[in-house]
Amino acid sequence: MTRGPSPAIGTPSRPGGPGGGRRLGAAWESHTRTFMAWPALTSVWAEDLRCVREDIARIARAVGEYGAVVMMARPDQVDAAQRACGSRVEVIPPAVDDLWTRDTVPVFVEEGGKVVGVDFDFNVNGWGNKQEHKNDGAVGRTVLQRYGIPRAQARVAAGGGSFETDGEGTLLITESSIVNDNRNRGRSRDTIEAELKQNLGVEKVVWFAGVRGQDITDAHVDSLVRFTAPGVVLLDRAHPGVPADSWSRSADQAKSVLPKATDARGRRFEVIDLPQPDPERITGRGEDAAGRHTLARR
Repeated sequence: MTRGPSPAIGTPSRPGGPGGGRRLGAAWESHTRTFMAWPALTSVWAEDLRCVREDIARIARAVGEYGAVVMMARPDQVDAAQRACGSRVEVIPPAVDDLWTRDTVPVFVEEGGKVVGVDFDFNVNGWGNKQEHKNDGAVGRTVLQRYGIPRAQARVAAGGGSFETDGEGTLLITESSIVNDNRNRGRSRDTIEAELKQNLGVEKVVWFAGVRGQDITDAHVDSLVRFTAPGVVLLDRAHPGVPADSWSRSADQAKSVLPKATDARGRRFEVIDLPQPDPERITGRGEDAAGRHTLARR
């Protein structure tokens, strides 16, 4: 489980939260469209840009077989993106910097039977000011205006990969990715939790320590633990026998938290360990090779 080109999903279809309040849906729920972004910059991907674009187009075409896909591309790259993605994919021209729509596009919630986009101000954040994303910081507002979706301004700086939900009021999150002066200077965990409950309509927040300063996201929760169903989670674990490091210790800490925690409905978590691949059997080379992210991040 790594930070990848996860699409941002728009327009969920289930009713809102209790009393018509906000509800953050789970990743497996039905939705109206999937937002993606066409990687724009050689300064980010260098000689890999062509291959990355081919992969993104392949994903878009595959998803487009089953539902609507919207690909954002810089105006001068729209035609190339359209040719690569095919006629099933809608390509629109908001200027973008990179492909991480999971972090840059608003987090979509339901409220009073309508969809609302909660904008976590990626432009003031850039994963804790590690990169400049002036264009990506504006795509949230642009997307919402284009599709007539109301915008709610969050009072917390974050990326969408910070959040993992069961769709029933439970939120999983790492402290390292949000209770951090590079995003929310001087704000306590309790203050941030209260804001998240208001912004996202969640009722219960389960916190993990995470890892600070060793990857660009400060260990978003989507690299640690994911829901597969309400009450059931996959937990990233090191391959047996691999020496302990900050990442495996983070997983150990999460493993100690989950059995003691309950979700928003009072259920205990069923935890399924997901071991990483055997590093001795991975043949790729370089930090960007498929299957080597768990090694590169160490």
